[in-house]
Amino acid sequence: MNNQSYLVVDISSKLKEFIQNYISFHLQKENPYICEPETIEKFSIEVKRFLKEGLQKRTVTKDVFLTLLSDVERGAVLPAVVFGNLPTENKTSLLEPSKNRGYEYGENPHDRLKEGFVTEWVCWLFARLLGYDAVIHPSEHGGNNRFHLISPIPHKDSALRETGASTGGGTFPQHSDATVFTEVTTKEQLNLRLNIYSTDLNTISEKLQKSHAQILSEVLCKQFTKVDATFLKGILNVKCVTHIVAPQNLEAQLRTFDFSSEDFYSLSKMPIAHIAGPADGEISGYVGEITQPVFLNRSGRLVGTCINTADGRMIYVGKSKEDERLFEKFVRCIQSMEPEKIFLDSDNLIYIPNRYDGIQPNYTHGRERLDDAEYRISIGEGKYSRRMHCRQYTVKRPEKDLSPGGVLLND
Repeated sequence: MNNQSYLVVDISSKLKEFIQNYISFHLQKENPYICEPETIEKFSIEVKRFLKEGLQKRTVTKDVFLTLLSDVERGAVLPAVVFGNLPTENKTSLLEPSKNRGYEYGENPHDRLKEGFVTEWVCWLFARLLGYDAVIHPSEHGGNNRFHLISPIPHKDSALRETGASTGGGTFPQHSDATVFTEVTTKEQLNLRLNIYSTDLNTISEKLQKSHAQILSEVLCKQFTKVDATFLKGILNVKCVTHIVAPQNLEAQLRTFDFSSEDFYSLSKMPIAHIAGPADGEISGYVGEITQPVFLNRSGRLVGTCINTADGRMIYVGKSKEDERLFEKFVRCIQSMEPEKIFLDSDNLIYIPNRYDGIQPNYTHGRERLDDAEYRISIGEGKYSRRMHCRQYTVKRPEKDLSPGGVLLND
C-alpha cells in the first residue's frame, strides 16, 4: 500500500551480536516463562549501556533504532514497528510437533517445538526497551504463559483448519487483542457504563439470549486481561502474511463507503458486546467488555478502535435499529478492506499498539488463511514443523520506569 503506516527498523549487526552473546552466556540457565522480571530488567539495562558506551566511544553510530529508543524515553507516541536483523532460533534446535502437543511452553520443548528460548528473550527484551511489561493471560492457551506460540495444534487440525484463531488455520479477520477486557468490577459500575451508552441489562439479555445473572457472572469473572501492545516474533513461516490496519487508513476506507462524520459520531457512542473466542479456553463464548467500537479525537478523526471482526465476536446491544444497521455495515466494510501486509520472517518482530488509551492510537491486525505448506515446513534431516510465531501481551510501564537502571540514551 502507499502511505505505509508502520516503521521498518533493522538493528545493527553489532547490537545483534551483543544480544546473541548475552542470551548464550548470561541466560543459558534461565527460563523466560518462569523467571522473575528482574532478569529482563538487567538484560535491557545492559543493552542500553552497550549502546550508550558505543556512542561515547564512537563504535556505535546514531541510527533509526537509537532515535526510536530516544523517542520512547521522551514519551513519544509510536506507530507499529517492524524490527529486522534480530537473533533467531538455531535451526538444529527446532523440533517436530507431537500429535498431542499442548500449551506447556515453558516446561515441554515438544510443546514449544524448539529446544531453547531465543525468540522469547528477544520478544521480551524489545517489549521492555519500548516501555512495556509482560502480562500473563489467566486462561488463554491453557493460562499461565508469559508467551504464546501461535501455531496450528495437531489434535485440533480437523476442528480449527478453517477457524481464524491463534491455534487455527483459517483467515483471521482484523481485530484488537483482548477486546473482552473490562475495567468494570461490580454490578453498579456496569450499570453506570450501560447508562452512558443508553442501554440496560434487559436489552443486552434479549440481544445475547443470556440471563442477567449469566451476563454479570461473565463480565465480572476476572478472567480477562488488559493488552496495551502485542509483540509478534517470527519463528517459522513460508509465505503467510500478517495484516495490520492503522486508524487513519480505516477512516479513509470507511469514507470511501460513504460513512459521514455523523456516522462516525454514532459509532463512537454505541454499545458493542465483545465475546471471547475459541482460543480463550474456559471463557470461550463469554461476554466481556461492552464499549464503543471506535474512538474519535476532538476534531472528529478516528484515533482508536476496540474491534474483532471475526463472526460472532461483536454484537450490538443497544436499542436503535438504525445504529444496528450502521454497525453491521461498519463490520462488513472492515472485513472487505485491503490491509497492509507484512511478512514476518524468523529475524523479524512487529510491535503493534493494541489498545487506545486516550493518547496512543492503536492498530488492528490479522492474517490470511494458512495453506498446506504452512503445516509442513522442513527443518532439516527429513523433519517437518509448522508455521509459528511467538506472541507476547504487554502493558505500558509507569512513566517513571521507562528508563531502567537510569541508563538514558537521551541525556
